[in-house]
Amino acid sequence: MRIEIRTKRIYDPVDSEDGARVLVDRIWPRGVAKETAALRLWLKDVAPSAELRQWFGHKPGRWDEFCRRYRRELNAQRAAIRGLVETATHERLTLLFAARDRLRNNATALADYLRDHVAKKGFAIAEPSSPVCFAGEAEPLYFGMADRDELVIFVNELLEAERAFAKVTARMCEETRNAALKAFFTTLHHNEAKWQAMLLSALRGLRVKPSEATGLLYEEAMAVGDVPGRLAILNRGQECVVRKLRTMLPKIQDDGIRAELAEMLAAHECTIRLVDEHGSAKQSTAEKNSSSRWQH
Repeated sequence: MRIEIRTKRIYDPVDSEDGARVLVDRIWPRGVAKETAALRLWLKDVAPSAELRQWFGHKPGRWDEFCRRYRRELNAQRAAIRGLVETATHERLTLLFAARDRLRNNATALADYLRDHVAKKGFAIAEPSSPVCFAGEAEPLYFGMADRDELVIFVNELLEAERAFAKVTARMCEETRNAALKAFFTTLHHNEAKWQAMLLSALRGLRVKPSEATGLLYEEAMAVGDVPGRLAILNRGQECVVRKLRTMLPKIQDDGIRAELAEMLAAHECTIRLVDEHGSAKQSTAEKNSSSRWQH
């Protein structure tokens, strides 16, 4: 059986001779736009495990042992391996990687594994009437699902918004002398602090550094001096978060994160109603006493 496989850095220019371009790294390469990568597939499952990748560390002296350990991991990926071999028998297969070392990298080791596997064991491959389907192994972005990078960006955006909400409610709590308003703002602040903690935990679970920025809503709200005005800005921000959550939730595959964000969505919908009700009930009093109740 003749197969045609080559390896290439994903940072190299796309070429019409590449054939089926398949990224075989577990982590999306920095600085590469998905729109211009011209991928047939991003196949994370055939990448080395995080433990093996970290152990190897691209140290030349560990290359042979890395290949042996990597082959043991690949033996458990039969479906993905079969799909790659079938592709390579009908068109050129280009395995893409991000590592600087063009000779000792996971794509090179995978290409050797595929060639050896065919030479030693072979595959009973029927002539396909259409291109090989990798649906079982395809990365979520090919099905409209959020990939890890998109999820990280989204959670960080939520974190920045929640940080802004928490700072606004903390300031409002500090500045007002009205006992009822202080209790209300304290409750809102505690709720926002809870969601901040949840988002920080989610980002740590994804093994990324959380954003330290604060959403622009904080400065916008602090530029307004009256209670109703700040509450209105706060609710607009909450409504924006609700819209984003409703859009993103169906795309999230991680059951734990999806469940926590669904709880966050329900809580924010409740907060919007509470702020609306509280704002309507307190607006006339707040406006009447704003000059004497607030410390500037």
